[in-house]
Amino acid sequence: LSYECSYMLALAEYELGNYTQACLLVEDALSYEPAAELMQECTYLPAVALQQEGDLNNALLLFESIAGYRDADDRAQSIRYMLAVSMLDNGNYAGAITAFEALGEYEGSPEKLKRAQYTYAQQLLDGGDYIAASELFITLSPYEQSDAHYQKAQYMLGQEALKINDLNAASAYFYNAGSHQDAKKLYGSIIFTMAEDAIAQENFELAAGYLSLIPDYDNAVRPIKSTKIAFEEFEILPDELIDIEVV
Repeated sequence: LSYECSYMLALAEYELGNYTQACLLVEDALSYEPAAELMQECTYLPAVALQQEGDLNNALLLFESIAGYRDADDRAQSIRYMLAVSMLDNGNYAGAITAFEALGEYEGSPEKLKRAQYTYAQQLLDGGDYIAASELFITLSPYEQSDAHYQKAQYMLGQEALKINDLNAASAYFYNAGSHQDAKKLYGSIIFTMAEDAIAQENFELAAGYLSLIPDYDNAVRPIKSTKIAFEEFEILPDELIDIEVV
């Protein structure tokens, strides 16, 4: 009987629009069968009001607490999308990426996700985080100018590697940088330097392998008296070098 009384009191508060008080009262009557639905309705209506007022975060919490009731799931997903768009518009790109990934194929989420990732990658590039920027741009390719920005990020990483004389890393970065600025020239110069170092150590096979990577580089066909015979022995020297007269 007490459960039914609590339910009736809660129902009276509900009909007066006192949803918070109704929820408090109906909590004491959940063992009474009709109370559960009233509890959900007393949560649903305030959630709708909060959504209409623009208090999206609190509305979302309430809708999530009554998942499966009426259109609570649809409203919750709609709010998640609006919150993700808001993060994107306000420059919270990392948060927007996480939110749009969770939304999957919902409405325009896939395109918004790309926009968030692209803008975030640009921010990383401008901030000097070239590795993270590269990782994002390469996954976005060929979206907008992702390829060009990826090459720029790789070029900057090449410059950083050059500063610490890490020629192996620098050559890889400049190779990935493609046609960005003088990347091809720098790549050729580094590979030729590495070939000269191999020659100095009499590792002719390694030197020939390096030179075979840059057949179009201006200095790659320069005759080197002490190594011509060794190159021909390994048979991997570029053809144009074989016929150069040794002086």
